[in-house]
Amino acid sequence: MGTTTCLGLTATWPTTLASVMMSLWPTPRLSPAPHAFIGGFSVITRDALPYIKTVGDRSEAKTFGINTIGLQRKGISESSIEELKQVYRVLFRSKLNTRDALQHARQEKWTAPEVEVLLRFIETATRGFIR
Repeated sequence: MGTTTCLGLTATWPTTLASVMMSLWPTPRLSPAPHAFIGGFSVITRDALPYIKTVGDRSEAKTFGINTIGLQRKGISESSIEELKQVYRVLFRSKLNTRDALQHARQEKWTAPEVEVLLRFIETATRGFIR
């Protein structure tokens, strides 16, 4: 493992880009979600959702589906990835508002623990999240 210093921040490698970027962000700090994918040169001012690709600049940031490749590399099962894709469609591609979409998603019987992580993250978000 090596260390590097940039902008007064000392990081020990390997580390994730998200953790480096979050440590550079002024308070209040945003919550880094597990396996969130944030595109290069993106400026994130709300929480990025777990397992989801987020790209954009400030209020223009948007989600672009499940981070399928990253989840496969982490060893997440294909059935869990498929369930995440289905719940993503309910939450973000339906014409339901957030409350109704969450209620609809909670009525389904999901077996993947990652779906519960995503739903709980959305339900407990206090600073808002990127849609």
